[in-house]
Amino acid sequence: MVQLSGIAKKVPTSLFGAFSKTISYIFIFIFIVIPILYAITLSVQDRNIKSGISYLAPKFLGPTKTLQEKSQQAIDNEGIYVRTEPIFRGMWGFIKDNIGILSALYISYLWISVLAGGWAWSPFSNTSNWFINHSIGLIVFFLIQVILLLAIAPIGARWDYSLMPFKAFYTFARATPYLIKPVAEISGNAITENITELINATV
Repeated sequence: MVQLSGIAKKVPTSLFGAFSKTISYIFIFIFIVIPILYAITLSVQDRNIKSGISYLAPKFLGPTKTLQEKSQQAIDNEGIYVRTEPIFRGMWGFIKDNIGILSALYISYLWISVLAGGWAWSPFSNTSNWFINHSIGLIVFFLIQVILLLAIAPIGARWDYSLMPFKAFYTFARATPYLIKPVAEISGNAITENITELINATV
């Protein structure tokens, strides 16, 4: 009985671990592998490696700039979901339009994770200090973003660019209602359509 109890406790944990790994692999494929393959395709088509680098550099080196621009775009347009028929076409359009925001968030997460991991294995810390390691990683991430954005900032816009890494997450928070509302609308429309079809089928 004790062994069965121990196995029963381990099953949810192992399932959660397998699910987490699967999600991680999917994210890596969507946000890392696909952009790299697309950049390679651009370089081959143009016969110039600069085409691929020009595509990847803003995506991987300046995720906060992308996050700021895409989030502000959602706010300015008061949402990015357009009602279509069938409902799944609108859902796909919503996902496609949101991919820039999701990509910027995921790449920012990778930056922070890598920096936190590097600090954790340094002589100044250890892997058990999770909160401290990630706090250091977050601080260094923002510093790197400020430096990189200042390097490409137009003359006269350097102050705005230096604040952009911090402003990006604030703008994303403001844009969140415009991102959540379409999900509720898509779900509500799908449920309504299913109920209508069920009623029509039984009448």
